[in-house]
Amino acid sequence: MIRSEGALRALPDAQLFFDDQGLPHSERYGDHYASREDGAAETRHVFLEGCGLHALAADRSRRLLTIGELGFGTGLNFLSAWSLLQGHPYHRE
Repeated sequence: MIRSEGALRALPDAQLFFDDQGLPHSERYGDHYASREDGAAETRHVFLEGCGLHALAADRSRRLLTIGELGFGTGLNFLSAWSLLQGHPYHRE
């Protein structure tokens, strides 16, 4: 949603297309939804390390760990976080 002259209105659809490598992108917004080089490395650097997920999951004083994600996209952030958390004591309780 965007605000225009005081009223909220929906954003135009992204018009999702897949390029010759099979990666999703929006021609309308010029946005690529996956790394053209190494999506897993990008997820580790930006999402997992960027929010300090490894340290948060290892913190034994935590009773609950909640991860908020605004868009599901390709699911790579979800799958990477799930994979990382499988080996932590947090997961076993």
